[in-house]
Amino acid sequence: MSETGPPTPEEDDRVLVGEYVLGLLSPEAARAVEDRLAREPALRDLHADWEASLSPLLRARPVEPPPRLEAAIAARLFPVRRRAAVAKWLALFGVPVAAFVLALLAVQPQLRAPAPALDAEMATDGEAEGAALRFAASVTGDTLTVERLAGTARPGRALELWLIAGEAAPVSLGLLPETGPLTVTLAAPPAPGTILAVSDEPPGGSPTGAPTGDVLAAGALTET
Repeated sequence: MSETGPPTPEEDDRVLVGEYVLGLLSPEAARAVEDRLAREPALRDLHADWEASLSPLLRARPVEPPPRLEAAIAARLFPVRRRAAVAKWLALFGVPVAAFVLALLAVQPQLRAPAPALDAEMATDGEAEGAALRFAASVTGDTLTVERLAGTARPGRALELWLIAGEAAPVSLGLLPETGPLTVTLAAPPAPGTILAVSDEPPGGSPTGAPTGDVLAAGALTET
């Protein structure tokens, strides 16, 4: 999977025109968009796309949102400088319509803040029996790569990799190959502090969906 990069000018313009159509911009910013619409055909195409997509929602019957729900949605998805505009939009179009569009606009912070690169080192304790194991792990976006730097599994056993996020139960990421790295596409980029662990398991991996053997090595992901 390709690395997440900064937003392109086209992505910035798409978000900007969407906010213009929804009436979320300040008067000065709205006038700037209108000036650009007059002279930029590509921006006019974006404007037409947004209006075509949102026109069924903008015709929906208004529903007055409860004050607590209105404030919670605005505080959750937008910084302080936009909450007044979001609250106005909620009052005009109601919670069902507003929640749908807010979910679309919530991708903007993600475009501007790509997931950090992470890495971790995992090694057996100095008092552990058998050959010492050592691994290096790196995460870019939602792609995890683990390389074995030293050690092998015990005879007749396999090494299984686990991800532990906070208080959640360990999630198996598969068996570590005898040679070469293991690359896994995660469901979502992990947060710093997420634990990677390697356990001793029977051939084919844990039969229970949880570690059944000794945890031989573990380490926390940290920002690089």
